[in-house]
Amino acid sequence: GSNDTIIDSNDVTNDNNGVYSISSNNTQLTNNTINLNKKFYGYYSYNSGNATIYNNTMYNNYHGIYFVGSDEGNISSNDIFITDVYSLFLHSGSDSSIIRDNTIRTGKHGIYSKSNSSSNTIINNSVRDHSSTGLYFNNIDNPSIESNTVANNSQNVLVYSTSGSILSHNVIANASTGLNINNS
Repeated sequence: GSNDTIIDSNDVTNDNNGVYSISSNNTQLTNNTINLNKKFYGYYSYNSGNATIYNNTMYNNYHGIYFVGSDEGNISSNDIFITDVYSLFLHSGSDSSIIRDNTIRTGKHGIYSKSNSSSNTIINNSVRDHSSTGLYFNNIDNPSIESNTVANNSQNVLVYSTSGSILSHNVIANASTGLNINNS
């Protein structure tokens, strides 16, 4: 992998994938626009750490931001919309990331975290208009979900088989299910 890579102020359009970060540390993705016309990942991180994803616009992608086994990301001030499946996904041991001040709208799932991803902080995001879930946490530990606006999703917040959850100061509105805590 590569380390200490800066990707700034690019326009990535109609490629199969936007940006891949594999076994890389300290990647900075800032001020980019990624529109893949419904093809794969806006930003994909595998087995990487300390990524900064700031002030990007990602739209019309199959997935927006997708972490697998990637730790300590700082994902902030991004606009992610019109995704087919996951707007933002933390999977398989993606730990200790901070997801802050993002606008995430229109897709199947807003922010989805599963499979032993732990100690992630989701704070001050706007998550709206997803056909399945706004926030979905499945089989993870110690998520901190604070001061988010989660509205107009089919299910706004679903917490399943998750321990140590902190949910505070969120606005949860206009869904068939507002907050569902199950087996947690």
